[in-house]
Amino acid sequence: MSARRTERLLNLVFVLTNSQRALPKSRLRELLYQESASAEAFERMFERDKEELRGMGVPIETVSLDPLADDDLGYRLAKNWQLPDISFDVSELAVLAVAAAAWNDGCLAPAATTALRKLETAGDRSSDSGLPVVPRVATADPAFAAILAAINNRRELHFDYRRADADVSSRRLHPFGLVQRHGRWYLVGLDLDKGEDRVFRLSRMVGEPRAIGVAGVFATSPAVQLERFAEDLNAEPHSEIATLLVAPQLCQELRRKAVAIRVGKAGDEIDVGYRDVRSFSASLASFGGAVTVMAPAALRDAVVARLVAVGAGTEPT
Repeated sequence: MSARRTERLLNLVFVLTNSQRALPKSRLRELLYQESASAEAFERMFERDKEELRGMGVPIETVSLDPLADDDLGYRLAKNWQLPDISFDVSELAVLAVAAAAWNDGCLAPAATTALRKLETAGDRSSDSGLPVVPRVATADPAFAAILAAINNRRELHFDYRRADADVSSRRLHPFGLVQRHGRWYLVGLDLDKGEDRVFRLSRMVGEPRAIGVAGVFATSPAVQLERFAEDLNAEPHSEIATLLVAPQLCQELRRKAVAIRVGKAGDEIDVGYRDVRSFSASLASFGGAVTVMAPAALRDAVVARLVAVGAGTEPT
């Protein structure tokens, strides 16, 4: 969605919120749609904006301005549609701050930063996470923003997809949600051509996905469906094996994933499967000095680079 259209939708909500009565189309065009070249262009633009907002949950009502003239229509927002004031305790604010920090490098960074600033201006200084090392959610896939918008608006999504055998085909999907596993993002949804739920890796999408039609064309999928696909992705075989030296009695999370453990006096040597150097090196770096990467060299270098970046106060690459 373009910045100009986003601004227009927000202005439409503001105008209808602050109006004491229903407004006719002519007044809305005068206030918000001066750029429309003709009455037909205004009609198309207004109808599209109205349906977009309704799909987002904004209850725009159509009412008659004149009981004697059915075609004299006005528009208003349903009464009491705004959310009540929301307050957070210290622990909830801390969780929100960590969540916002996680998106610092992602496409939602501006929204996350704005949310934190609002908490601070409201006097909630606890919005500072205070963590020396904060989590990061990487969203480098170009398709991420367009897909997230289609999920939020429940719009049909069209995209070209390259399979593992390099064959490219067009797909039509009702997008349910996004799942990240092993450093990669996956889209879960109902494949409209095959009539069943499927999962697609974002990095295999060709070009930019396109949201088609109006908002709200399908029901939101239960969260348990995403969890089922997440478990299936966890079950995929590992592509690489790392040999790690871990401190005695520590790093139980890594020990549970180990395919082999060799007990030693200075520490235990374990073999752990992984798929993606970037995500696995970030996980290993969080253990600090309790873990030493013995092999492979590329993974060891990636962990060292992350630790050096953290020590220098810079962002790891």
